[in-house]
This record gives sequence, structure tokens and C-alpha cells, in this order.
Amino acid sequence: MTMNNIIQTTLLSFLLGGVANATETPANWWQSGSYAYPETDELLTHFSGTVGYRYSDGNEENSNLRISTLAVLRKGHFSFVNMYRKSKWSKKVYANKNLPPKKLSNDYHSIESNIFYDINSYFFGAVGYENGRNLEMAIYNKNVRYGGIGVRALQSKKHKLNLFVGYGDEDISYEIYRILPAGKTNLIYYQFNYLWTVNDNLSLSSNYTLLDADMEYRNTSKLIIKANTKISKYLSLDVSYQDLSIEALDTVSLFTHDKSISTSLKISF
Repeated sequence: MTMNNIIQTTLLSFLLGGVANATETPANWWQSGSYAYPETDELLTHFSGTVGYRYSDGNEENSNLRISTLAVLRKGHFSFVNMYRKSKWSKKVYANKNLPPKKLSNDYHSIESNIFYDINSYFFGAVGYENGRNLEMAIYNKNVRYGGIGVRALQSKKHKLNLFVGYGDEDISYEIYRILPAGKTNLIYYQFNYLWTVNDNLSLSSNYTLLDADMEYRNTSKLIIKANTKISKYLSLDVSYQDLSIEALDTVSLFTHDKSISTSLKISF
């Protein structure tokens, strides 16, 4: 065998081997556990982001910008997930043309980081950290730390359901309202995630999180229901409904629920 034949054979083996390894990992691997496909030493990465913007003018001037990013890294049975959300809206109400407008605004942001370890096909352990602010709901700063265990209760091709329970602590400060139960306290962290892949172009998902704090009137919950429709390989449209509930706000006669519907353009790769 000549040197050229050896080089050609080596290159062909390398290319074929690379193709074989690539097909081992499912297209949407981040939606499943690491035991759902053959073990690989490859570092798997997934990134996505959404952006939505709305503006209106007239007697009321409104602007609303919503962005979010998601990064998922997986090596073996370990996964690192980081999510960032930010919403910035402002509103001016012109009640009288001879008077300055009434101005309202809200600064909302949150960052969530998690490390997962798949124990087997069904059970996984996780630790997480969350930091955020939501001035519209009187939250000036919030820090949450927790660790626990979860189960992949449903793992079919079209339906996936994950349940998680953890224990940790929450440190929260409220804007203006000193009567609210601020400070640090322990909590139990509950979460469930459900995904229904209707077909190749449409998926529906729901996420519910409950922070059950030891302190009275401190519980918070968040429900997100989302529909995603593919436009192209990398682009899709997200329509989501979010309901944020903070029990403590009832003690100062504020609305305890903040509900919103938004449409965003999503890019993922």
C-alpha cells in the first residue's frame, strides 16, 4: 500500500467515524437525560435566545423590550444550564396636554444557573442558584440557593415530564415596603417541566416553580406556558403566558399576581 493510499484510508476512516459519532446524539439532546443516547466524550453545546419588542404612541406612550438567553453544556452525565431573562418597560400617560406626563417603569431581570448529574435513566441530582429583581412586584433583590433530586417521570418521543424537589434558602429584600417579610429563610423548592412535541414544527411546554418558604406569607410561584413554532432551521416563534404570584404582597394590598402574554422571535443552535 502506497503512502497516498494510507493517507486516503486514514482520512476516510476519520470522516466516517466523525459522522458515526455525530449521529449517535439526538438532535434535541438537551431535552433528554444523558442516558437517552449512547455515551459520548464529546462536549455538547446548545444556545438559544429570544427577543420581543413592542411600542405604541398617542395618549399613552409604551415601550416594552423582552430578551432571554439559554446556554446548555453537557459532558458525560454532567450538565450546566444557565438562563438569563430581562424585561424593560416604560409608560408615559398624557392625561392633559398642558401638564407633564405621568411616568411608570419596571426593571425586571433574573439569572438562573444549575448543575445537573444524571444518576441513571430516571433520577438526577441538581444544585441551583437564582438572582433577580422585579420592581413592579416590589422585589428589589432576591437570591435563592438549593439542591435536591429529580425524576424523569415521562420519557416518550412526544411527551417528557420532569419532577424536582430540593431544599435551600432564600434571601430577599423588598422595595419601599418594610412591613413585608424580608430577610433570609429556608425553603423547599418544587418544580415540574412538561414538554409535548406535537410534530417537527410545533411544541408546547409548561414550567411551574414553587418556592415554599419557612417564613409566613413568603411563598412565591411562577407558571410559564409556551408554544413554539419553527420558521426555519435556526429561527422559530415563541408565544408564552407567564403568571408570577407573590403571596406576601397581599399584606400591603398589592396585586399578588402578575400575568403577561408575549410573542418573541427565537434563534437557537
